[in-house]
Amino acid sequence: MHTPSLQSYGTDMPTSSAFDKIVSSGISKALSKWPGLQMAIQNEWGGPDSPQKSKQLSFDMFSCLSQSNAAIGVDDIENMIYERLLLSFNTDIDDGSIEEVIHMYILIDLRCVW
Repeated sequence: MHTPSLQSYGTDMPTSSAFDKIVSSGISKALSKWPGLQMAIQNEWGGPDSPQKSKQLSFDMFSCLSQSNAAIGVDDIENMIYERLLLSFNTDIDDGSIEEVIHMYILIDLRCVW
């Protein structure tokens, strides 16, 4: 059985910008499937610019992953999302879905590291 080496993959490894697109897309997809956030957007709990606020949340989450040199704690991520929802959408989601979004967020981060 042949075990591939790193060299056998050649230059097919995604570039940094390709990884950024993958991570950004993954975060956007996770947020688009979050019922609580989608309800806030559809009902304009953040005002008529709710879709833009959702995009800003996605960007903030991406920035947190891509610009952090230190390990980010789950509590820090949870607090950031909670704060953004409260300030941007005037909503307090306490149905456990924030934790589900954080789980997806961490999986996106882990998949990109590997």
